[in-house]
Amino acid sequence: MAKLVDCPFCGKRGPRTREHVWARWLHGTHAARALLEGTNGERIPRDYHALTVLPDGRYERSSETLGPVAKWLPNVTVWVCSDCNSGWMSRLEDNVKRLLGPFVESDLPVRLTVEDLTTLATWATKCWMAYALTRPRINNPFRDEEYRTMASAPAPLARSRIWLMRSHSPSAQVSLGLQSTLVHKGVPDLTTAPDNTAYGFLAAAEVVIFMTLVPAELPGEALDVMSPDFLCPMPGVRECWPLARAQYFPLESVDHAVIHSLIEHPRHLFEAMGLPTGESTRETEHVYNAFLKGADAAELRASWTSPLRGGE
Repeated sequence: MAKLVDCPFCGKRGPRTREHVWARWLHGTHAARALLEGTNGERIPRDYHALTVLPDGRYERSSETLGPVAKWLPNVTVWVCSDCNSGWMSRLEDNVKRLLGPFVESDLPVRLTVEDLTTLATWATKCWMAYALTRPRINNPFRDEEYRTMASAPAPLARSRIWLMRSHSPSAQVSLGLQSTLVHKGVPDLTTAPDNTAYGFLAAAEVVIFMTLVPAELPGEALDVMSPDFLCPMPGVRECWPLARAQYFPLESVDHAVIHSLIEHPRHLFEAMGLPTGESTRETEHVYNAFLKGADAAELRASWTSPLRGGE
């Protein structure tokens, strides 16, 4: 008897199947074959940090094990129901393979219509949403209703902006990342409030797609603030959601330094804004440890300012 799953996308209970977060049809690319050569689907444990509240109101961080995950990105899968996997997900993968296949397999230029670019943005969003399911729920920046909408009417999220580019960088061969944080008006409970702001990065065979995601309740200008300044005017980079226009792909290649900046930009920006990033700098570790030892929060806040906070 088939095992059942409460599908994280459509929300229905059905036979469970594996969905690859980095498309399976891309496993035949040169870089993916080289990466997986001699491997046997190894799995490794993954730890993450959880927060609890002490009786005096201070936060305590503890390390917990999320469970074993695939060691190599192409092997990372999540459980979804068979209807989603063989239905809209399969159709989306087929459409993207039709669009990008000539370039990925033979390096041929392709012409992308506005509808094609929206399809690519939808596909990338689905990949990031699937990948987010491998993380603790509190670090998943996508809401349940967004998963339901994706399953019923696949489309990019209105609160996102997505760009398309090409690069010869090694990081543009087999890569998928999602960095998230919490942007909140007032003081949230950090043990229960899930992340709602994120950067996504997806790369396959020199095709690179990048996303910014902000809370829907923030003004539209927030998407501009959270976007890397160098993206908009740079040759070779095109917005494919929501302001897409028909074009040929690829454009001129974006160099490795830009790709590296793309990957590092979220962490630098979050740190500059004083937001948690999942990685600690020497300065944030000092503040964190001082707080745990009982230092006055107001005094710490006054002594620790950042350029984007303006000394608040």
